[in-house]
Parts: sequence; C-alpha cells; structure tokens
Amino acid sequence: MQIASKTEQELLKNDQKTVLDLSDIQISTVPKCSFSGAKADYYIGLSDKNGKDSVRIMGAVSKALVETGINKLLGQGWDDITWPVVLDMRKKLLYHSYQAHRNGASAILGWQEFQSKD
Repeated sequence: MQIASKTEQELLKNDQKTVLDLSDIQISTVPKCSFSGAKADYYIGLSDKNGKDSVRIMGAVSKALVETGINKLLGQGWDDITWPVVLDMRKKLLYHSYQAHRNGASAILGWQEFQSKD
C-alpha cells in the first residue's frame, strides 16, 4: 500500500507539470479552397450593397478559382445580402461586385479589373 500510495503522489506531481492551458495553444491552419482542396488565397462571400454592415463568408478559394466562386454565388443569398465579395485571408474586404454593377460591368469583369490594378 505504501508503494502504491507513493506512486500516486509521484503521478500527481508529474501531471501537474504537464498541464497545459488550452488558451495558450494557437493552431494556425491554412484554409483550403472549396473547389480544389488546394491552399486558399481568398475568402469569398456575400454582402449587402455597402459591404460594411454585413458580410457572410461562404468559403475559401484559390487565386485561380475566384471567378468560379463568384459565378457560384451569383443569384444566391437572401434579403439584401446578395452581392459576391472577395476578402483577403485576414477577412478584409478587397472586392465588392456591387461597384462593378454600378459601373455597368459584370461581377467577373469587375474582379478582372480589380486584379489588373494590383
């Protein structure tokens, strides 16, 4: 009994040394493209006309498949959240398709114009 008791005490001491607080662990995972499974470069979502009030992220896309993502989102959404948007990996709004619509261009042509400026 004395040996078992001592062993339990040693285990408790060792367990206290290895306890980690889960809030100290930071896991950094790179999102994958919703279409190809490759590393994503952007988030894609839907927004209202302003783009400031609410953006609903629908997935992540690689640079090569942003146009596919925009096409898939066209006509989707609800209420006034219907305009495809592209965000960077920090979820900062980069492109809003409503501006292209206001200029008389399609969402894809607006994205291509945005890309040509970068």
